Amino acid sequence: MNILDEALLDDQDGIARADTAETLRALAGAGAQVRRAVQAAREALPAAIAPRDRPRTVILSAPAYGPLGHALRAVTGTDAALPVILGAGGTLPGWAGPMDLVLAAGRGDEPGLIDLAGQAYRRGCQTVAATPAGSPLDAAVQQSRGVVVPVPVDAGSVGTAGYADETVFAAQTAFWPLFTALLAITGACGASAFTPGDGLASVDAMADRLDETSARCRPAAEAYLNPAKGLAGAIAGTIPVVWGAGAVAGVAAERFATMLTGVAAAPALSGPLPIAGRYMDRVFQAGEAGTADDPDDFFRDRVDEPDPVRMYPVLLVDHDDPAAAGPADHARRTLGALGRAAVGEVGARGGSPVERLAELIAVTDFAAVYLALGTGVGPAAPGLFPWTEGGPR
Repeated sequence: MNILDEALLDDQDGIARADTAETLRALAGAGAQVRRAVQAAREALPAAIAPRDRPRTVILSAPAYGPLGHALRAVTGTDAALPVILGAGGTLPGWAGPMDLVLAAGRGDEPGLIDLAGQAYRRGCQTVAATPAGSPLDAAVQQSRGVVVPVPVDAGSVGTAGYADETVFAAQTAFWPLFTALLAITGACGASAFTPGDGLASVDAMADRLDETSARCRPAAEAYLNPAKGLAGAIAGTIPVVWGAGAVAGVAAERFATMLTGVAAAPALSGPLPIAGRYMDRVFQAGEAGTADDPDDFFRDRVDEPDPVRMYPVLLVDHDDPAAAGPADHARRTLGALGRAAVGEVGARGGSPVERLAELIAVTDFAAVYLALGTGVGPAAPGLFPWTEGGPR
């Protein structure tokens, strides 16, 4: 495990020098990314999807860009007017037909999504894509008479030729614009309350919450006041076991574990409570791997002993979700009985579920980047998220 340079986290200039890819700046712009995506959706959707076009189901395919599908399901809830089915790979279910809407979201050069658009056209499905303008997916969907909601992304030259080389579509630029477009599209077709008019007001509030959280987690904020720096310090040198209490917290836990792995090169486990607590507590019961057979032998030779693998729990809690309190309290009691306690606990209160999701993800995204910078990994353009079916870019 890499050692965290705690002094670096309180050195604003040092952080700026270490963050050569300006990942923190990109994270701080999440609120602005959401507002741009909202405006693009408002311009594209009202004339494109009429109430009479309301489908039977929405089949969503959004590969490799964080838990977009799970996030959408979490904030639309069980009372959604239409079922949202998460598609597997690039194949439509056998029952999909003219009464269904196929929703594809991605950077636009994924072969699976392009093939999916062709399948939807042949089956007579309605097709909507959330993707950057000018992408191959944009062209494929428009050619099949589908609807494209352009997703604004930060672009810059990272190669010599080709769409994929010219579009930086990594973790810090992909999730929020794509998620915003999905909310607007499902609202327009009747699958959620995020209609293109007043229904997107809560998405504007989500952008405000992202701005507020970014200010709290900014590099200039000292570690004892900065929840993201504090969390990074708490989990450094460990394998975090991230548990989410509440629907949106479960999504944030999944996102955090993925960011830790893809951005900070730190292994992590995650899961929603109470399910995760029923099997992941075994990693705490087993003790610390790598410790000596006789820890009380003071005179043993420690030179060749491996460093212990320390696994510590992290709790993410949606305090306004009625279903979260019980599992969170039970998890704390279980950990206490095992002689453990959560090394980090991040909570969110107030506002709508999308606002609380924004706060939980923003804090943990910043924490993953601070961990990468503080351990010398250097987050660059996070490697996991620009991947498509063809491998890393």
